Amino acid sequence: MTLAKPGYGTVLNWDGVDIAEVSNISGPTLSIDTIDATHYTSPSQFKEFIAGFGDGGEVTFECNFIGSDTLGQQAFIADAYAKSTKAVVITLSSPIVATWTFDGVVTGLDFAQPMDNKLSFTATIKVSGVPTLAVNTSLGLTTLTGIEENTGAALDFVPNFLNATYLYTILVNTASTWVKVTATQLTNPHTIKYRVNDGAWSTLTSGVQSGEIAIGAANSFTELEIEAYEVGKIPKFYTMYIGRP
Repeated sequence: MTLAKPGYGTVLNWDGVDIAEVSNISGPTLSIDTIDATHYTSPSQFKEFIAGFGDGGEVTFECNFIGSDTLGQQAFIADAYAKSTKAVVITLSSPIVATWTFDGVVTGLDFAQPMDNKLSFTATIKVSGVPTLAVNTSLGLTTLTGIEENTGAALDFVPNFLNATYLYTILVNTASTWVKVTATQLTNPHTIKYRVNDGAWSTLTSGVQSGEIAIGAANSFTELEIEAYEVGKIPKFYTMYIGRP
């Protein structure tokens, strides 16, 4: 199942003011220059390169022309004539909750006045300096523990559980047909869910042991995935591959 999200609700802010009725945003288009570092003893006579300067590229956007948007569109157009560099913030809509922040100068304006369509314009902003992407993620889990059926012993996570480690392997006894897990979330409000082998999601209560989670037959691995989600933030996913020898 895809985790893709639509861009509806994204906002472009120029010099502290949201531009009215933006319909499409593209960019930034980042690139890194390369520097030829080839020398007489380069292995196998192949060229060698190192990274040079970065380029934040451009951002283009289209919007309906709103003449009454004096603080947004009209100020933006005025800044284009003045050749002013201003702060730009692109805020991706919920549930992504992320921002691109950079300085930019207007390098292009393309107005359209079709007889049988809306008045609009397309603008190009050249990114000046480093464009910064900030993603507002859920804080995740403080603890993740579990037990297995046959021995009642604690599950041995490899590596040991850490909030910022998202992939684990676990080995259980051959006779075990299920495990139980306890996941504790860092903050409220939140939800915790789990699923097995990309199946349907089920809800967990923070700090409360789950019911029996069936695992596969002997000589197989079972994928157990846990989602930790805070309202208005991007969820964190923890994946465990449970091996039953």
